[in-house]
Amino acid sequence: VKNGGVEYIEIDDTQIALNSENLLITMNGKEGFAFAGEGEIGVVLDTHITQELKEEGYVREVLSKVQNMRKDKGFEVLDTPGVLWPKFEDKIVGERLAFTGAVKDQIMDTELLAMRLLDFLKVEKNPIFVERFKLQNENIEEIESYELLELIGRKRGMLISGGEIDTERAAIMLLDEYRSAKLGKYTFELPEN
Repeated sequence: VKNGGVEYIEIDDTQIALNSENLLITMNGKEGFAFAGEGEIGVVLDTHITQELKEEGYVREVLSKVQNMRKDKGFEVLDTPGVLWPKFEDKIVGERLAFTGAVKDQIMDTELLAMRLLDFLKVEKNPIFVERFKLQNENIEEIESYELLELIGRKRGMLISGGEIDTERAAIMLLDEYRSAKLGKYTFELPEN
């Protein structure tokens, strides 16, 4: 009826047409529910606040306050709680911290981070790194970092459908092994002189 249709009712053997012109159509929501709709489409939401929802609301409010305080103090405001220096003046400093896990992997592209680490590792050519990934017969300095990541993934059997290398998995494995010192010990900065 609300969309222009006609319904008929019969009263005392008289048929009466009901349409939007002679009816007042209203919708009242049931207590504890909110309703909104247009035409034939409507949405009903349960507005009952459970203890769990209250607690979640309190947590979100506290996190919001903490993030605002951090912002006021000049810290970076992130989606997840955590503290970072306001900004890395040097991109390389940020990458090196990310290599060690001091910066969460969710903040950076893991494959790109692994390739940047490989840029460093292939120049160092630490025997532990070379042996661990069976790269003795490879001229790793000449291989592009993405290709080297693929090669490492292939050697570790990290294949997905169609024989493609799962470079994301290879990147995670490379970073994990670097962080646990399975690839040898490295230093990124040496004192001058």
